[in-house]
Amino acid sequence: MRIIAKKVLANAIGSHHITRIIAHGTLGLVFILETLLIIYGLISDSVRIDRILVGGGVVLYVIVANWAAVKQRYSIASLMIMALYFAAASFCLLIWGINSPSGLLVLGFIIFLAGVLIGLRAIIPTSAASIVTIISIHIIHSLEIITPNRSALAMESHIGDIITYGSLFSIFALIAWIVSFHTATSFTQLQNAKKRLREQKATLARRLEEEAQKLREAQLAEIQQLYTFAQVGQSTTAILHELANQLNVLAFDINGLSDTHRSAKTINDAQESIRHINHTIHSVRSRIRSRNNIEAFNVVPLVKLAAHEIKKTGAACLFSTSTKRLLTKGDPTSLDHVISILINNARDASSTSSDGRIAIHIARRGKKIRITVSDNGPGLSKRVKEHLFKPQTSTKAGGMGVGLYIAKHIITTQFHGTLSYDNLDQKMTSFIITIPVFEEE
Repeated sequence: MRIIAKKVLANAIGSHHITRIIAHGTLGLVFILETLLIIYGLISDSVRIDRILVGGGVVLYVIVANWAAVKQRYSIASLMIMALYFAAASFCLLIWGINSPSGLLVLGFIIFLAGVLIGLRAIIPTSAASIVTIISIHIIHSLEIITPNRSALAMESHIGDIITYGSLFSIFALIAWIVSFHTATSFTQLQNAKKRLREQKATLARRLEEEAQKLREAQLAEIQQLYTFAQVGQSTTAILHELANQLNVLAFDINGLSDTHRSAKTINDAQESIRHINHTIHSVRSRIRSRNNIEAFNVVPLVKLAAHEIKKTGAACLFSTSTKRLLTKGDPTSLDHVISILINNARDASSTSSDGRIAIHIARRGKKIRITVSDNGPGLSKRVKEHLFKPQTSTKAGGMGVGLYIAKHIITTQFHGTLSYDNLDQKMTSFIITIPVFEEE
């Protein structure tokens, strides 16, 4: 606020404009006085060449001051003008005495000029210089080094005096009007600036409140989603528990049948399937209940096993790697969960194609492990890409849309890596996992 006020005042009451006006007015004043001096000398037949030359020198001096103002050398122009008036005042006081009205008037005008042209800091030095000048002239007169012509104070006035004083008063009035006008203008501009600042402050506060409300709504929505996920997890746990109980009963029944029909292949297959389902249920329940088991492990066999399991479903899956050992640090179960999500998504996407296939590749890139899961499915629409890793975004009918969200969360928080989407190859849709390599000591 203070900065704006200073700029407004500087633009409104800047001494540059007043300096030019005073310089032009002073030039007009000395030119009129020089003209009157020449006319008076011609009329009275007492032409004083020395006075005319001095007047011409003063006119030339003021022209130089005006040139400095035009060239925007305002400090030089201001000092030259003040020096001229100071010299004129000192001359009047020295010749006609310290009680000379003209000298005192001009001396007071100099103090006023110092505040207007240079600034407040110049008023005290100028006032002190004026006082010292008056004291010095009084001492000169007291010592009779120069005797003042006090009889001039008793002389009758004439038209030259009127013109001189009128010109000085006109300059005073012009400067006072300019200062008053620009002061009023600056005050109005300052009030308008305050009003605009208040409006901007109110607008900013309103926008901040709107953004805060949006943030609260987003946080509430995220909390609601997390609560939904928690409910789903609890429901899944209960269902898994019930399913495990039913499978145990089914296993007892099949074991009873196997005692009677030991050679039945169907019974053996059923027992294998039950063992596989029990293993899956145990793994999921362990994943839900237990905390992350952080350890260094080899990524290659974990991903290879996941690719082998997906082949059992009949999907065409090609696994490739440039090495047999790539260590990272984290929870193997969590990474296996992420790989399962990506492979299952790839299988569902590629199943829509007559020659559907999945490609899984592992490679090392510097200090990073790069796992790529690709499929030749139909790809993703622009709308889905914009919200790809957000909750409740799914391309499957009846899908919950949390798989990729969970996968990215695991990779970024537990493994400090990245999960990204890539479709530079127009024939394949790829998801790329990048995680740090764990270097053995």
